[in-house]
Amino acid sequence: MALPLLVPSFLWAIGLSMLRAGLGLPSDNVLSGFSGTVIVFTITALPLVLFVSMIAARGVSKSQMDAARLAGGEASLFRQALKNTVPAAAMAAVLAGVLTLLWEKLSSRYVFIYGIY
Repeated sequence: MALPLLVPSFLWAIGLSMLRAGLGLPSDNVLSGFSGTVIVFTITALPLVLFVSMIAARGVSKSQMDAARLAGGEASLFRQALKNTVPAAAMAAVLAGVLTLLWEKLSSRYVFIYGIY
């Protein structure tokens, strides 16, 4: 699950382009252009959001779970877990977006300066 965090997004873009070509799809479909970019950036950012959400969900104590179940059943427990995880997941998504954009900016500058392809 942590592998997409370690792989640069341009490799995901190359892989997505090769997948599109391998499937025989036209060059103006959903896997290319702006939508392809959004797919690749989402793939790279999703593990960070999932890790933060799992950690935030573990922050709900056993007594809080029991109290939520007594107060309103499983639906109440789900709402309580959402109250803990949504703010952390939203902040992780913003952080992942910023890190993705910074990584792309820095890696493109590195490629431009050193001529590595």
